[in-house]
Amino acid sequence: MTLQNVTSMNNTPHHLLFNLHYVDLSQSNGVSVSVHIEIKPLNPSLGYLLIYKFDSLPMLNSSMSQIDQWFLFCPSNLTNNHIYAYFINNQLTNHHKSLIFGLRELNTTEIFHYCSTPSTNPPITNEPFHFTSNYELRLYTSGCYYLDSNNRWQSDGLIVGPLTNVNETECLSTHLTTFAGGFLALPAPVNWNYVFANADFNRNKIIYITVICVSILYLLIMTYAHYKNKTDIEKLGVLALEDNCKKDQYCYQIIVFIGNRKNAGTKSRVHFILAGDEDETQVRTFNHSKRQISQRGQMGSFISTIDEYWNRLENDSPRNLSGYFDDKTNRLIGWFKMIQLRVKSEQYRPWNSTCDYDLRSSNEEKCSFESGWSTVLVEKAFQYTADVYVYDLRSNLSTLRQFSWIDSQTRLIEIQSNLFHPTLNLFTSIKLQTEFHVDSFPFQMMSTVSELVCNIVYLIIIMCLMIELVHSIKRMKIKYFHNVCSYVNMSIIICSWINMIIFALKYQQANIIENFFNETNDYVYIDLDYAIRLDKLFKNFLYLALVLSWIKVVCLCHFYRRNILFVRTFKHAAKDLLSFHHSCS
Repeated sequence: MTLQNVTSMNNTPHHLLFNLHYVDLSQSNGVSVSVHIEIKPLNPSLGYLLIYKFDSLPMLNSSMSQIDQWFLFCPSNLTNNHIYAYFINNQLTNHHKSLIFGLRELNTTEIFHYCSTPSTNPPITNEPFHFTSNYELRLYTSGCYYLDSNNRWQSDGLIVGPLTNVNETECLSTHLTTFAGGFLALPAPVNWNYVFANADFNRNKIIYITVICVSILYLLIMTYAHYKNKTDIEKLGVLALEDNCKKDQYCYQIIVFIGNRKNAGTKSRVHFILAGDEDETQVRTFNHSKRQISQRGQMGSFISTIDEYWNRLENDSPRNLSGYFDDKTNRLIGWFKMIQLRVKSEQYRPWNSTCDYDLRSSNEEKCSFESGWSTVLVEKAFQYTADVYVYDLRSNLSTLRQFSWIDSQTRLIEIQSNLFHPTLNLFTSIKLQTEFHVDSFPFQMMSTVSELVCNIVYLIIIMCLMIELVHSIKRMKIKYFHNVCSYVNMSIIICSWINMIIFALKYQQANIIENFFNETNDYVYIDLDYAIRLDKLFKNFLYLALVLSWIKVVCLCHFYRRNILFVRTFKHAAKDLLSFHHSCS
């Protein structure tokens, strides 16, 4: 329960006849709820008058009576817990959005007159309410619901009974549908009369001072952030030199990089002269009134204007930039290096062609080829060193193409390079790698009778396993899942059905490829990536099912005592059986 400090409003002038409370009855799904009002007076000898009205304010005085119902809380109505309880069932609240009820304390005369003798009319007064003692209030709603054919909660045909309390809900039903009960404790209502009556500065100095300080601090932070944001935007822009002449017709952009080393920046003014073969500019200055330039780690972009067009700046290439890339920023360290990994060349029978394999540790080529090539570089390129074949790209690749350095046995080619950014003191390593996989996709599905028979037998075995699984679950129920082998059986069935689905997708993809091949006559690129991924996925699940099948065989040999007895008997009789075999032969 929530304490209602109503006595504090006695010192505040007001014209309210009742202390009003609001209850929200709106429901998103259209069901109805009952309202329960429980009042616990701190003085058990006091009585109260309760009035309420749906969807509007209740009013009761000598000249007006706009209420839906009224009720008297007399001391004789107190429960064992000294609580006044009032109940409004869900039939009355149906189709209403809100409930507003008012409460006022009865004086001694009203208690004696109306509580001792029942009356059909409520006690009426035109005086503002006056509470001599506070009370505790608890509001909650409850409901009875069932699920209809559309799986939605409904409340028609169900009535919340008067015996409902905070511990249980009484439901009165007119049909035999399975139903459930709901309970919602409403939040404590805010006494806005008390809030506005005590909102003066003298009573809430700490609250007002805190709000004012936080607001001022927020404004200061926002002002500082706006200033810094404006400063950052100015740093990002391109600056026009202050000594530019407005009559100049040609503009050039000058970018200045300042290093990150200690003491790399300066606060001094930096001057420059642009000189050429035919002419040079006056002494110019890198400066700006709104920005500090030449700071450590800074990149400045400036616009310089001249009165003549400098053709030589665009026609002549920059000097002393050998070894730099086209961006004139990154310096190449050494030469490009090309490496490759190869597989061994193995021949099968004469009537078979050479088989291609993917690169593995077992079939990697590690032998150095014979020397005698035209250049030293080519001779070194065919030497197996540092676990790879290495070739320095200092010239063209015609020699390597001539001696077939890259052929059908090549499985990986990697081009390596290192760069250095002198302005940022940054090293960069570049590796471009290409792999040659030997992936195959069977185009025809079940091309032989033996494959068809094997697939049918496999399908029959899986169906038998499924039937055995269903019977075992019915017989053993939950105990079936206590055995590890049961999970092996289920995994085999799941992998097999997944393989069947993938097999169907493979068959569909093979037909699509075949039709596309016939339509284009092999003149259009055919993307086989999806088909290869399906084939790999099919093989992975097939291998997994095979491993699980071997685990099932091990489980059968381990758990069946007859098999263990047979193995032990055969082990003890092995010598006698061998001697018998030799004697017969």
